[in-house]
Amino acid sequence: MPIEKTSVLAMVVAGSMCGARIAPGQESGEPIEKEAGTAAKTEQGREVHFSAGIGTIYQFEADTEQGGEFSVSRYNASLILQTDLSDDLNMSLRFIYGVDAYDFEGAGGLGAPPVIGLPLNTVEPWEDIHILSLGAVFTWSATDRARIFAGPVAQISREFEADWDDGLIGGGVIGGSYTFDNGLTLGGGLVITTQIEDDVRVDPILILNYQVTDELRLVSQTTNALRLTGVELVYQSTKGLEFALGVANQFSRFRLDDDGVAPDGVGQDESLPFWFRATYDLSSTAKIDGIVGFNTLGEVRLEDANGNFIDEREYDATPFLGVFVNFTF
Repeated sequence: MPIEKTSVLAMVVAGSMCGARIAPGQESGEPIEKEAGTAAKTEQGREVHFSAGIGTIYQFEADTEQGGEFSVSRYNASLILQTDLSDDLNMSLRFIYGVDAYDFEGAGGLGAPPVIGLPLNTVEPWEDIHILSLGAVFTWSATDRARIFAGPVAQISREFEADWDDGLIGGGVIGGSYTFDNGLTLGGGLVITTQIEDDVRVDPILILNYQVTDELRLVSQTTNALRLTGVELVYQSTKGLEFALGVANQFSRFRLDDDGVAPDGVGQDESLPFWFRATYDLSSTAKIDGIVGFNTLGEVRLEDANGNFIDEREYDATPFLGVFVNFTF
């Protein structure tokens, strides 16, 4: 993926490109597998496929510049529905809910008052951030090789006691992909959304699927436990095992509650995570992922209720690990 600060909304739509399902180890551009045979059917007789998952990531404590440190426990649940509206038109609906539980500690942390000669108290600029992301992506197969997609997206991102509508952003996605004679699928798109107390944001989407060898492929795909869409180099074993190395940029911006150092303010967290993923097929309809990685180039930012700058701190590289379970039916 291009080195851009990818929002959760980019993750919401990227797994939908060209009829793909969101699941760890699934590349954009690959239709939902029908091997389970348990999909529901619409009145027109078309199958409706579902994917549901739940997972958690723990990001270990990282020191911030000028003092203070924090850790994050990330929890995530997702539900995806996909069906063909016609022979050439596919619809994917996805709902993703996550909680990022921050634990700030230490004197001189983000937002601490710079009072010379006086001891600085521990500052917690924010605690639990709740993120609800919704997307509806429609994919049209213009030809056997070319696909075009578009649809609306929305997200509410706010601290637990902040008002829901104060953390609302919305917009849409548009793009396309093409599959070449050698099997390479390549494409891209844009997610265009409003922002909390900031200008409209444009996030790029990369669509990539290239089978390097029989076992090795390079793909852009969604990793649910991380709530990220990035690039992975994937090795597929013959024993129900899959291994991958991945990288992506992540970006999160959220409304704060009316308490704390910045009442009704805005928080932001961005970084560049690298990871190793191992996936095991529990059955034809269930997978489990183990993920271990390193978060780099991290930065947290604090703004007031009108989006004016208060404080910004880089934080040290820090490891993370987690587990995710996904079901398809």
